[in-house]
Amino acid sequence: MPALGTFFLALILWNVLPEFLPDEYQQLHTFPAPFDLLLPFIMLSLLPPFIEWCLLLLAGGRRFRQKMPLPRALLRRAHMAGSLTTLLLWILLLGPLGWAEVSRANTSVLFPGAALLLAIFPLILGIALSAIPLAIAVGHRSWISLRGEFWQSLRPNFFLAVPFLLIGTIEEWISLNPDTFALLHPTAQLSFTVIPAVLLILFAPFLFEVILSSKRLPAGVLKDRFNQLCQKSGLRDISLRIWQTGTRPVGNAMMTGLFPFQRRVFITDVLIQNMSEDELDAVIAHELAHARRYHLWLFITVTLSVAFWLLIALDSIENPLWPSLIAIVSFYFLFRIVSHHMEHEADLFSENLTQKKGAIAQALLQLRRGGRHFKEKGSWRHPSIIDRIQVLHRYQEDIDFRQRFDKKSQRIRAVTGISWLLGLALVIVLDQQAIPAPAWSEGLSRSSNLLLALQQRTQRSGSPPERIQSLLASTEAALTSSLVQLRGIQNQQKDMRWVLLNLAEIYRMQNKPMQATRCRLEAQSLLDPMD
Repeated sequence: MPALGTFFLALILWNVLPEFLPDEYQQLHTFPAPFDLLLPFIMLSLLPPFIEWCLLLLAGGRRFRQKMPLPRALLRRAHMAGSLTTLLLWILLLGPLGWAEVSRANTSVLFPGAALLLAIFPLILGIALSAIPLAIAVGHRSWISLRGEFWQSLRPNFFLAVPFLLIGTIEEWISLNPDTFALLHPTAQLSFTVIPAVLLILFAPFLFEVILSSKRLPAGVLKDRFNQLCQKSGLRDISLRIWQTGTRPVGNAMMTGLFPFQRRVFITDVLIQNMSEDELDAVIAHELAHARRYHLWLFITVTLSVAFWLLIALDSIENPLWPSLIAIVSFYFLFRIVSHHMEHEADLFSENLTQKKGAIAQALLQLRRGGRHFKEKGSWRHPSIIDRIQVLHRYQEDIDFRQRFDKKSQRIRAVTGISWLLGLALVIVLDQQAIPAPAWSEGLSRSSNLLLALQQRTQRSGSPPERIQSLLASTEAALTSSLVQLRGIQNQQKDMRWVLLNLAEIYRMQNKPMQATRCRLEAQSLLDPMD
């Protein structure tokens, strides 16, 4: 499932990158239609697999041409080259080539979310096609086998896109209908955010079932042992599912679900085939530890703590770039510290639950021997296997180390909880103490949203003429109200000029030339002679 990381990062960039790029860098695309749509589509879908193929052909040489197995390191480099090509192309398209605007321009406003679907479709296609050169390199040459590799890479990314498409659809509908959204009751407005979040939390485990091509563990000895471990650990309603890896075998296991009725333990078919009963029990007990010790809730608390303190920093600092960068770096290291400690906790819990001394260590060594997923130096989420085995031995043999480890566990939970509560309290206090924005400022914000909606609806297809006229009337009313309020305030010439110029454009679209000319002349009179 390595391509999921590439696609997930690309989706994050879709939402984040436009916020940091200046407007002039988002509007430099010069391709005429239909090439503004076709060229990015071809680049995203074909260039990454082409780069992979060239690298395998050049570096693999005679071995690749003669269908001989290639070194695993070369396959990893080829995959990395394809992923980097995908991300660099995506950044280029979102920035100077204006892929987001091109996608919106080629979709109807009648289908909110279609622009995001159009934008990411060649991305998903390119990631799936990138699996084919690697499949050929490891010996899969038949059409059926290559089609299976393509589908195995395509399907998880499509399902991963579902929550992003849901959120994107809601955001786009609100941006296209700010006047309708403003008329809703505050509770209804809040539901646009709360309901999708609740649905994502509730259905995330079911989404993983599809993404991982999993199936329910059939009745048998392994299921009986799993039920015994669940009963012994005090957990109920947990389902064990076999994660089918297909032609790309990998040894791995994971736990999903925040609530008891959601919890799923996924274990790959590779582990079931290659591990002994004791080792499998140890791996399953390790995953049960994440639920029993509330590790998923702890990870959410860490994330919310960083988010709260970022909001506090943004409230007092005008430039959002530095607080955002500090928050990202802080989250990286904090999450790494907590995640590594939780993995050690789960290992120790497994050893205690199974009462099979050394079983979890043997399982870790099995993973080290059989999978490229577990590296010698560890990763952001997992400590190295050697480090995990050393902690297991030291915890059993060194009383001082055991006490320090247990205190660290308590300290992590205490600091995380206090940070979350304090951050939440400060956010609430700052919100209550915030000086309400003046009415004219709220009017300008409302007018800006209406103008953006009007711009989108006039530039894209699908808007009925009566909807355009309704939006024009709402925008005119909002701008006129803001202008009346600004006339009674001194030193607001810049905002007044903005309102007058936009109001003139609205009058022009309504075929009211006299009012439009009057607004332009008044805006000209407010121009500072020094400008």
